[in-house]
Amino acid sequence: MSYINVESFNLVRENNAVTPNYDLNGREIRIALYFTLTGEVIIVGEFDNNYIYWLSVTKTCDTEINGRIFDRVACGVYKYVSNTYLALKEKGLDYGVTRRSYAAVIKRRADGKGGWQTPFGHYYGDGDTSEHGGYFANDVSVFLSNLIKKCNIREAGGLYKAVLEKYADYIASVDFMDYGSKVEPVLELLAKEEYLIVSPNKDIREAYIRCRDLCYEKYNAYMTAVR
Repeated sequence: MSYINVESFNLVRENNAVTPNYDLNGREIRIALYFTLTGEVIIVGEFDNNYIYWLSVTKTCDTEINGRIFDRVACGVYKYVSNTYLALKEKGLDYGVTRRSYAAVIKRRADGKGGWQTPFGHYYGDGDTSEHGGYFANDVSVFLSNLIKKCNIREAGGLYKAVLEKYADYIASVDFMDYGSKVEPVLELLAKEEYLIVSPNKDIREAYIRCRDLCYEKYNAYMTAVR
């Protein structure tokens, strides 16, 4: 096994460190994953929606590196605290990359049995944790290709674009005050097809993103009106 300086992959550094507005001690960490269309995985060690202690960008096929990164992030040890926006800037990326990627999360099991709940269809147990990094690396290496297989089935040779366009027309026509009854059900359908955000078919991908963005616009307008 070759030597890998895992810390060199962490984009949370002294120059982008921030001072938290509240105590982070005792918070249950989680690991956010963003799978990009170009075959990368952004791994983020999070305290919550505001603060992170790790962010790295690697190829999904970099199994040895990704395995080491998981082991490092899962232990929850940190030197600096930052936020996703600032850490991404270290790589020349804007925050929008997280909205153009398939998002998933790994978190501690909610049933109190220990280990990690993953988006890969199984848990990482709380017994021998030495294998977790390897499991994670293997899971990540095939996850994106499995998403693309779903895209190919759903797209039906490009025919699904017309369905997404109908969704978009419908959402655009709805009064934002009817968000809860008329837009939210569509957003729930779209959430089940989030894999389309990494579709190799540009037309399908952009049609999906337009639908989702229209839903968010209606939501923001509704929330502004009711506050």
